Amino acid sequence: MPPGAHSISAGHLAALDAVLCRVLRGLLEPVKGITILDDDQRWKRNSVLIKGGNVKLPNGHLAVVEQAKVCEYLLNPAHRFGASKARFFAEFGFRLDHWEVLAVALKTHGAENEIVKVKETGFGPRYEVEGKLQAPDGRQPLVRSVWQLERGLIAPRLITAYPMEVKS
Repeated sequence: MPPGAHSISAGHLAALDAVLCRVLRGLLEPVKGITILDDDQRWKRNSVLIKGGNVKLPNGHLAVVEQAKVCEYLLNPAHRFGASKARFFAEFGFRLDHWEVLAVALKTHGAENEIVKVKETGFGPRYEVEGKLQAPDGRQPLVRSVWQLERGLIAPRLITAYPMEVKS
């Protein structure tokens, strides 16, 4: 056994596995296209099957966009990494003094557009969502938003958002 590892009886492991599967099934199966593997197919670490298209952010209706993420990063023209994002969002009418408008637009973007990539991280699954963002000026730029669903939580949290490259 590796250093720092703890042993667990087969009975306790099976019970824990069953509870985990029920919790994941309850959270993810209502989302069309996400399937949790049954016990006989063996749930493997980092594995969630996403079949077909039209897969949405789990619990997108509960998505969290923090004020600090918008004000201090996405709409901050002086931020080391956020300045280009701030210029982009400003071009479409998003403003720091009405930061809530961008927060609501990003929540809607996360809930209504499709997941294009899922990556398992040490904190839980990270989802990339791509699609149109409704802007205050009426335009709809293509944006990629990244959401983290931390272990033990049910609401995805915005990590970042940025313009998608337009393919010619």
